[in-house]
Parts: sequence; C-alpha cells; structure tokens
Amino acid sequence: MRNDNTVEFTYLKSNTPLTKSFTREGNEIKIEAPDYFKKGTAYHQSIEFYDLPKLLDEMGPNEAIMAGVMPIQLQDQMSGVTCVTTTQEGINDSMDSCSKKDIKYEANAGNGVIILKVGEPGRGRNFMCPARLHAILCVLIPGFEGIACFSRGSSSSRIKSLGKRSYQFYILTDTPDEIPDFIETIHKKLWIIDFVESKLGYVKVARNGDYLERSDIDRVMKSPHQLDVCGTPQVGAGIEVSHSEVTWHGFERAVNCAHYMQLTEEEESYYKSRVEASKKKLRWDSKRAEYFFTKGKHEEFRAVRVRQLENEHSTFKPTETELNILKFQFDREDDAYKLNENSAELHSAFVLHFSDGRNVTVADVVKNPESFDGCTLADPIEGSIHFNGKQCAIFHGKEKPYIESMANGGCEYFLMSEPVFFDYRREFECDGDNECSLEE
Repeated sequence: MRNDNTVEFTYLKSNTPLTKSFTREGNEIKIEAPDYFKKGTAYHQSIEFYDLPKLLDEMGPNEAIMAGVMPIQLQDQMSGVTCVTTTQEGINDSMDSCSKKDIKYEANAGNGVIILKVGEPGRGRNFMCPARLHAILCVLIPGFEGIACFSRGSSSSRIKSLGKRSYQFYILTDTPDEIPDFIETIHKKLWIIDFVESKLGYVKVARNGDYLERSDIDRVMKSPHQLDVCGTPQVGAGIEVSHSEVTWHGFERAVNCAHYMQLTEEEESYYKSRVEASKKKLRWDSKRAEYFFTKGKHEEFRAVRVRQLENEHSTFKPTETELNILKFQFDREDDAYKLNENSAELHSAFVLHFSDGRNVTVADVVKNPESFDGCTLADPIEGSIHFNGKQCAIFHGKEKPYIESMANGGCEYFLMSEPVFFDYRREFECDGDNECSLEE
C-alpha cells in the first residue's frame, strides 16, 4: 500500500495489431476483429494516475495495457522503464508464462488500476453511461465520491459513423491484490440493486445451450493479464476517427478494496435466486440451442471421420450401417461429456477447426499435441462467426494441453485425455474382395 497517486501496471506492445479494423464497403462499414495475440514486448510501467489518460491516447493499434504486473526479478531496468521481451523460439513459454504465471496483482507493491469494461447493451436493455455507473458505485461504496477515477471511450467508440458508446472505467486502488474480488462483488451487486427495469444483470444462452451469466460490466477484466485494448483503431479510407472522450469523476485518493463490504448472506441468496430465475425463463431457448449445436457437431464428426477413413483405406465406402456406428460413437462420447462435472472439458469426438485448415477431433489432437502447439483456431463453442471469421483461440500443447479463447469474455477449454467408453479409431475388417468396413 502507498499513499501517493502513482499507479503500476503492464504496458504491452504487440508485433501485430490488437485493435479492430474498420473498412467502408459502399454505405456500410465492415468490422474485423484482430487475430489472436502471439508475440510482443511487455513493460512494467509506473506513472502518475492522472497521466494515464494521456498515455492511453498516445497508444497505437499494436499497444495495450494489463492491470497485473511482473515480479521484480523478471524486470530489466532500461531508461527508467522496466521490461520483459518475448523471443521467437520462446513465445509459447515466455509470453504465456508471463501472462499466466508471472503477471499477477500480488506482485504489485504499489497502487494498481481497476478496469471496468462496459459494452453496448443488448436488445431490450438500457445503456449504463459513465455518469450512471459512477453514481451506482457511490451508492455501493461509501465515500466513493472522493476516489480517483475516470472513464474513457473504447477503441470502437472512436468511429464516428458507428455511434458506439462502449467505454472503460479506470479506478485507482491501493489494494491491487483485491481487484478480482472487487469486480466480482460489483457484478453481483448489479444483479440485486433496485434498478430492476434496467436489467443490470442478465443471462444469455451460448450456442451450445450453456447459460452465460452477465452484467453491464465485463468480469473478464478480473484477470491480471487480460488485455485492455485501448489503442487507435485500424481504419480504411473514408472513415473518420474521433478523439477518445475522457471524463474524470473523482480526484482525491485510491480506493481500498479490502474495506469494501462484501455481500451479506441475504444478498448472496437473493443474487443466486435472481440468476436461477433468469435461467429458468431461458430453459427452452437453452434446450433448443443445445439440440442444434449437438446435431451440428455430430455432422462435423461424421464428415471428419469419413474423410480420415477414406484416406487411410482407399476401398472404404460408408454405408448406412457405418454411418450409424459413427453416430453411436459420437453419442456415447457426448453423453459422457454431459455427465462430466468439468463442463470446460471437450470430449474425444469433438471437432476443432484450426486456422491452417485442419479440421480434427480432440482425440487426434491429444495423440500429437506438439504439432498443434501455438496454432490458432476457432472458439470450440462459438466458432469463427463470433469474431467475424477471425480465429480467436490458441492451442497450448505443452504439459496439459488446453485451448485459450477470447470469446465470451475469455475462457479456457481442456481436452479429455482419451475416449470414455472405447477407442473409436479402431481397425477395419477387410474381406477377400478388399472391401473394408467398420467393426461393431
């Protein structure tokens, strides 16, 4: 803890653009998300909190910040700015290690920054403007009127013709290790405060039928290594970019998250009941989405397996019986997955779509994870549609293989190490005429 208003964070400079690109096609503007971040340089930054808006304004498309910091032993002093550079051969170890293991809130001995991200509201919901968010925080946190904080329009909001209103809200804190709990508590409070008509907390249905609990602030910013992509957007000819609007809401001091009152037992119970009530209203939407998602994944599995079998056995010709066997195999794996308590684990018959054109099952990847290490792919649930056709996930094949995705606020998927009931990649029986078929 410290009494001054200096703030510590991580500044990132990527080798490739991080902001969205906007191009004009006739009377419409085409929006493309950036490719997944792969390589760059991370710097430990220490500046006056009041100078942070100026630094953000000067950032380009390849720059971002993270609220977490690196331990002192990983930092090299360079002209007053400490830094860690990732290398070509060590990108998956060095940058991922820096992100997942070494960039932490606990490594910050000084003041930190809480970043609340507020996006465009969905259909039927009201927009929570920065002044309203500040007013709500003042109600939830006694004395918040004197806390140093400001709001700043997002990268997308700078495209004049789009009329976007999304923004980030930055708060100075002298207890950075409490940031995750602070953001989680604010999320829950938005579900239970008496602004029912505004729907500050809500539930969405994912493509696979899962329930996604949401509020007007994005909880993904709890992560110390989550990128705050605040640089200048990439634009084509004829698109006008405005200056990012900054509004200060308080100036005096840092907020002490540890003194922030958590939910009472009654509030926690009310929060859970409201979430469950929202899910109940979407039950049939969830069932419908699950049905069509499973149907689509079965068709993908069948297509991938038939192609593999045709490549492995030139005489293979799928019959109705063999297609039924493939369906049976997929259903058994999928049923086992649904009984599995770890819903973030993908079953062996689940097909993954890599950006290099490889469409393979989880079982194929698990057998040779090194050949997929560092490769980008579509989010397993949302697919490439979620990011305008861009691949928004990356596969990590070392140690325990997993997929890191930017979709739905960021998430990780793990892979089942082997099929649950049997090895569906079984051998073939061939008769005297060299006709091959699957074994039952």
